[in-house]
Amino acid sequence: MVNATSLGLRDTDPMPINAEFLCRSAKVFDMIYNPKRTSLLEKAEKLGMAHANGLSMLVGQAAKALEIWTGVEVKTSYMYEALPTAMPL
Repeated sequence: MVNATSLGLRDTDPMPINAEFLCRSAKVFDMIYNPKRTSLLEKAEKLGMAHANGLSMLVGQAAKALEIWTGVEVKTSYMYEALPTAMPL
């Protein structure tokens, strides 16, 4: 299940989907870049589902953009190392 909405950026935002529709075998990807845990990610964790925030997507986009602009291959591992420790992967 992919959340491509802005729901979750604010603490007062509702979940983007009714929790009863989450199947425990599904995977949840919340595309927001914020390092905080959204209600959707917290629910997925409680249900034991595989889940991730949008940080990996942000890093991938940034690496590709930098490659396009500079013509130099960018290793995403370096970008992850440069992230503040407050941003979980």
